[in-house]
Amino acid sequence: LGLAVAATVPGGDARIDRRDADINIFPDPEALATWVEMSKSLGGIAVTGDIWAVNLESDADRQASLELAPQVAETLGGAVQK
Repeated sequence: LGLAVAATVPGGDARIDRRDADINIFPDPEALATWVEMSKSLGGIAVTGDIWAVNLESDADRQASLELAPQVAETLGGAVQK
């Protein structure tokens, strides 16, 4: 899909399609599930895998992140959480 992903490790800061994102790695699926529920309760937009999450910008340009999330999910083989 032509998405450009650049990450800085260990900080987890990334740019996806010229938008800020954070990459989070969790110790297990239960920790991820807890984080997803918290993120949703705060209005977050994320794409998740088995123990990882890409947290997309949900303040400055929420609509653009909502449109981008399915593309990120398809590219990474994850699921959209919103």
